[in-house]
Amino acid sequence: MGSAGRLLLVSTWWVLGYEWLVSGVNKALGSKFIDGLQKQMAMAVQSTPYHWYGWVLQHVLVRCAHMCAYCVMVGELAVALAFAFCGFACLYGKPSQLVALVGVVACGVASFMVANFFLLQGGAYFFHPSDPFDEGIPVDLLMLLLQLVLAVDTWNAFRSCRVIQNTNPSVYRCEHQKNEYTEETNQ
Repeated sequence: MGSAGRLLLVSTWWVLGYEWLVSGVNKALGSKFIDGLQKQMAMAVQSTPYHWYGWVLQHVLVRCAHMCAYCVMVGELAVALAFAFCGFACLYGKPSQLVALVGVVACGVASFMVANFFLLQGGAYFFHPSDPFDEGIPVDLLMLLLQLVLAVDTWNAFRSCRVIQNTNPSVYRCEHQKNEYTEETNQ
């Protein structure tokens, strides 16, 4: 990967990580989130355009809103740390199976959370002419799409970094190590 591509990937990890960090810290330091989440969920039951999600809210999530609130706070902070870790690993060119696994799991958790936020707020994913003052694409939907792209890219990196069990010293772990080994032997 070229330096521009690496910079774009690192920036994406860090921007998304910063968004999750700010969101998690705001929830952790704010005194209203834990008690207010149940009220938000109860209001969303009636107003969400996704009726199936309203049913899930009413019959499952509203009943355990305090537990959900703690899970969201911890999840947001954990995703922020994982995204920062992946960003640093990409910046220094140190991909490994651990980095790829952390990235895939963090993207999965983050995508699950942001999809729920999108549905809870009743976000529109297509044209919404009845509300022309609303944003074009909600930030939650944009984050969901970016995180899914990162998950696929990271999963592909995970697959290409499988350890090859062989005693031959010319066997390499990842594609980037293959290139480094080939360059060293050619010199």
